[in-house]
Amino acid sequence: MDAKREFVRRLWDRVVPTYEVSGFLLDPWVPEEFLDPLGKFVDRDKIRTIPLNDPRVVDVSFETIRENISRNWVQLMPEVAIYIVETITDLNLWTHFDRERMPISKEQTELASIRFDISDIIFSSKEEDFNSELKKFNLDLEKKIIMENVDASVKNIILAFSRRAIQRQHIDIAIVIVQAIPRNSLIVDRISSRLNEIYQDMFLPLRDIVMNSIWWTTPDGKTYISVDEIPEGYRVYIPQIVAKKIVGFEDEVRRAQKQTAHVIPERSLIDECAKLMRRYTMNPQPVTTNNITLTNSQLGILNTGTIENVKSIDVTIGDLHSQGSVDVGNALKGLSQSVLDDDKLDEKEKSELLEKLKFLGDQATEKSTRNTSVVKSVLRSIADAVAAAGKAATAWTTWGPVLLKFFGL
Repeated sequence: MDAKREFVRRLWDRVVPTYEVSGFLLDPWVPEEFLDPLGKFVDRDKIRTIPLNDPRVVDVSFETIRENISRNWVQLMPEVAIYIVETITDLNLWTHFDRERMPISKEQTELASIRFDISDIIFSSKEEDFNSELKKFNLDLEKKIIMENVDASVKNIILAFSRRAIQRQHIDIAIVIVQAIPRNSLIVDRISSRLNEIYQDMFLPLRDIVMNSIWWTTPDGKTYISVDEIPEGYRVYIPQIVAKKIVGFEDEVRRAQKQTAHVIPERSLIDECAKLMRRYTMNPQPVTTNNITLTNSQLGILNTGTIENVKSIDVTIGDLHSQGSVDVGNALKGLSQSVLDDDKLDEKEKSELLEKLKFLGDQATEKSTRNTSVVKSVLRSIADAVAAAGKAATAWTTWGPVLLKFFGL
C-alpha cells in the first residue's frame, strides 16, 4: 500500500500543473469522485488535499492511473512515459503493469533527453534585450501604447515580436545541436509546438499595443484616440481590424515552423548554448564525499557556497556515526540527499534547505552550545519548505521525527 500511495502521489505531482486548469483535463489521472468536490478548476495544491492516507482512496486512484496508462500509453508525452517507467521500477510495482505494452522508443528517449530547461533559461535571459528594442520604437511598456510615429513603429514592433518568438525556436535547435541529438520527427514537432506556445503568449500583448496606439474613425466620421471611447456598436469590428494589422506576426511564425527541421541557428547562439550546457552538465570540478552523492549535473547547477555546505554536512554525518548517533547521521544524510535529488525544488530552495541542514548538523555535534529555540525554528521552517516538494517531502516524514526526538522537541 505504501508503494501504491507513493506512486499516486508522484504521478499527480508530475502531471498536475501548479496553475489552475479545468478539472476534466485531469479525469484520466484523478478519479472523478475525488476530483469533482475540488471545483471546476484545480491545481496541484488542490489535488494534494485528496486524502492519500485513506487506503480506499489510494486503491481507486492507483487503478484509475493504471487503466489510463494501459489505454493511452502511446498518446503520453515521452517525458511522462519515461517518468512512469522509472517510478514503477523505483517502487517495484511491475507486478501491476504489463511492461511489454509500455515500450519506450529511441526517438522518445532522445526527445526526453533534450535540455529544454536550459533553453528556457537562455530565452528568459534575453527578455530585457527584447524590451529595450521595443522602447526604441516609442513604446511605453507599462501602458502598452506607442507614443509617436505610430504607423512606422507598429511595423517595427511586429517584426521585433516575430524575431523574439522565432528566437525560442532557434535556441531550442541550438540546444539539440549542442547535445548532438538527431532532429527526429518527435523533436521537430515539439520544437514547433513550443514556438506556437510562445506565439500564443505574445499575440495578446501585441494586439493590445496596436489596439491602444491607433486612432479609430467610425463610419459616421468621428475619430477616437481610445478604444474605450468608441461607441459600443462599433467595437465588434475592432478585433478584426487589429488582426489584419498584425497578420505579419503570424505569417512569420508559421513560416518559421515549416523550417524547423532544417534551420541552423547563428554560430554565436550555438556557442552560447554550449557554454551554458557545460556549466550545467559537463565535467564540473569533482567533489569527494563519503555519505552524500553529488552528480555532475548537480555540481554544475549548485553555487560554490552550497557545495561547501554539502561537504560540511557530509563530514558531520561521519562524525555523528563515529560518536554513536547513527540515526541522526542517517537523518541528515537522507534529508540532504533528498533535497539534492528533488526536481520539485529550484536551486535557491535547495541552497536554503542545505544551509539549514548544515546548521542542524553543527548543532547536533555541539551539545554544550546548542540553541534549542533556534533549532526548533529551523526544523519548523524545513518542514514548511518541503511540504510541497517531492522526494524531500517523503524524506521528511521518515527523518523529521528522528531529528525532533534527538533535539528533544
